[in-house]
Amino acid sequence: MYREKRRNRIIILVLVGVVCLMGVGYAAFQTRLNITGTSEISSDWNIKIISVDVTEIGGDGENVKNNYTDLTADLEANLYGKGDYVEYSIIVENAGTFDAKLESIGLTNTNNEAVLITSSGLTKGQTLYKNTTATLKVRIEYNSSYEGDASGTSGESTVDLEFVQ
Repeated sequence: MYREKRRNRIIILVLVGVVCLMGVGYAAFQTRLNITGTSEISSDWNIKIISVDVTEIGGDGENVKNNYTDLTADLEANLYGKGDYVEYSIIVENAGTFDAKLESIGLTNTNNEAVLITSSGLTKGQTLYKNTTATLKVRIEYNSSYEGDASGTSGESTVDLEFVQ
């Protein structure tokens, strides 16, 4: 009889332990984890031309106009003969918060065969890193291979820059 009581106590204790263990397991699986929060990302797209200056004049060339707004520059030079040119330096600044890539350089010509317009420096595909500047040089010159008489020719150009992320 003593053995039977002892066996019954052990069984009861084991059953109570199993029930407690099941209760702890159930509570563990029923716990819900809620994570809440907010995040704010701010960025600033601020790429613009900050100056357009005449850097070099050759022959009798003369600057007539060098205006700019945002990412467009309007340039005009008077050219009187072979060897005349005016070179402009266009400085572009990325004052934004992320880098930008130059997608295209729109360089229009006056469609005058006596005028040749070229650019150097800043190139398509070049990355303009945040808080940096880059320089694009534009040269309006009398076309040395032009055979006609174009003395007093005006060379006009519009430079449009397009940047992407």
